[in-house]
Amino acid sequence: MKILQRYIGLTVLSYTLVIMLILAAILCLANLLKISNLLVKGMSPLLILKFMYFIVLSLLDFAIPMALLVGTLLVFGRFASDNEITAMRASGIGLRTITAPIILLGILFMLASLYLNSFVIPDNTYKTRQLRKQAGAQGPEVLLEPGEFIEFPGYAIKIRNREGDYFRNIAIYQYEGGRLANVILAKRAKLETDQARKLCYLYLEDGSLDEYDLENPQISARTVFGTLRYPIDLTATFADAEDTSKRSKDMTSLELLSHRRKLIRAGAEPGDICLLTTELHQRLSFSVACLTFVLIGIPLAITTHRGEKSIGMAISLVVFFVFYLFLLVSKAVDDQPDKFPWMIVWIPNLFYSLLGIFLTVKYTRI
Repeated sequence: MKILQRYIGLTVLSYTLVIMLILAAILCLANLLKISNLLVKGMSPLLILKFMYFIVLSLLDFAIPMALLVGTLLVFGRFASDNEITAMRASGIGLRTITAPIILLGILFMLASLYLNSFVIPDNTYKTRQLRKQAGAQGPEVLLEPGEFIEFPGYAIKIRNREGDYFRNIAIYQYEGGRLANVILAKRAKLETDQARKLCYLYLEDGSLDEYDLENPQISARTVFGTLRYPIDLTATFADAEDTSKRSKDMTSLELLSHRRKLIRAGAEPGDICLLTTELHQRLSFSVACLTFVLIGIPLAITTHRGEKSIGMAISLVVFFVFYLFLLVSKAVDDQPDKFPWMIVWIPNLFYSLLGIFLTVKYTRI
């Protein structure tokens, strides 16, 4: 009996780990083009490896419950299609005995996920933000992606394309006190960084400079230039890289609880308190999903009587899509206490758990 339970548990565990590796590999491949561009732009390989590590680690909150669900569906779907579960029951081995190691596995993954979501992943998110600012401070050119707005303190820059060390069709928006001060358009530009002085210089060619009146933005003066040496102050960027303030997603669960208590004592806005409460419940909900997906995965796999990987993947995608849909709804109203966003994230967990228990009991009685 124990040998059978150990076999079932190890089989599901091996499937789960393999699927987690596949999900991590897919994410890495999706970022491969960006990584190659960063290497070409001169970013340190060590810095890129750190980025990759943080990216993979940030995937775990989704990957763990998803992989466990797929692993459970595939293993029990195969058992059902090969009539192995029917044979076990005919030999006097009940469904509770068969599923016990998987329930235990779900509890262990739930505890591991709780630790990751509460401490490791928030800390990873914070370090990722620090790393991005560090990369931007040491070499802003590595962050300039064609077609995207890149923001620095007081500036927003967009380029259309890049040819070697030169940017083509660049637009620079400079802000003072939150208001638009200057707009520079140039057909060609090259960027050089002076880390010692915490400045970077854009050598612009063939463009125009529009200077706006801060008191009356409708008034502006345009200057056309052939060449222009334009300095960008990176002092704030360097400072941010060294001392990045934490957002709610960057805080560990203990820090969130402490910050929430302070807000309550200070009489803060209910929306601010609600946002922290919802963040805590979202982390808990993702962790509990490991056990929930096991509870729903076992009866779904048995009742469908399918062992094909495509069927297991299709069912898991539907289950996870519904779960993630409620998460998105919760995120959309996470600062609105009257919508009870911290309760919305628990709806799929509650529904799947009750449905899984009902289907399991129903199958056991057959």
